[in-house]
Amino acid sequence: MLYMTVKQSTIIPRLYMFPSDPSQKQENKFQGYLRIPISRPEDAFKLNSSFRLQIPSSIANNPKSHYQLQHRTDIPSFFRVVMKNTGVDIEMELIGDDDRTVWNDLVPKDEYLTDSPSTCAVLCSLSGSAKQQLGSVRKEFVIRVSEPVLNSLLDGLLQDTVINQQEMESVKVTAERAEKARKIMDMVLGKGNKSSSRMIVLLCKIDHYLCTELQLTGVEEPT
Repeated sequence: MLYMTVKQSTIIPRLYMFPSDPSQKQENKFQGYLRIPISRPEDAFKLNSSFRLQIPSSIANNPKSHYQLQHRTDIPSFFRVVMKNTGVDIEMELIGDDDRTVWNDLVPKDEYLTDSPSTCAVLCSLSGSAKQQLGSVRKEFVIRVSEPVLNSLLDGLLQDTVINQQEMESVKVTAERAEKARKIMDMVLGKGNKSSSRMIVLLCKIDHYLCTELQLTGVEEPT
């Protein structure tokens, strides 16, 4: 199943792989995205097989390498790609762990270039602001996030001027991992929606699996 968020300068396709036909409950989980009809693969995919998605015009791909197809009832396997919105047909190719093409399709520009409002705006209205999204997963973030991810997140927040050097040092001197996670979360939430959005984007780049588990959508807030 293919869902896309279409913005003025970028397009974010999400290609979901289900071991079996998705139920209505799974269908509802992805409301707010523009669903694009695509062809089915000729042969069924085997569980625990690895795949990678190739889109020639992409500028970012998460995961960058192979993704293993697993049977999960909570969050399915999916690829998230960022590409420039140049108004062209989008070629997609799914490659197996033996480097053979197992599926390919082409999304015509007429399928995703419409006069309707941006699907990102629809998504934001359904899921709330970036600050609301981030605040809603505070408890799970504190429980799940690892020390290396926290350190990388601090570096990214400093580089993007979300926090300053003094704020970074005040977190680094905290010995306990969970308390460090709380400080980062509360510090960013206190800075508002734009900073919260940037933290979500950084987290999705640093730890795609955690971001998926928390069901956070790493889409930049408009400036």
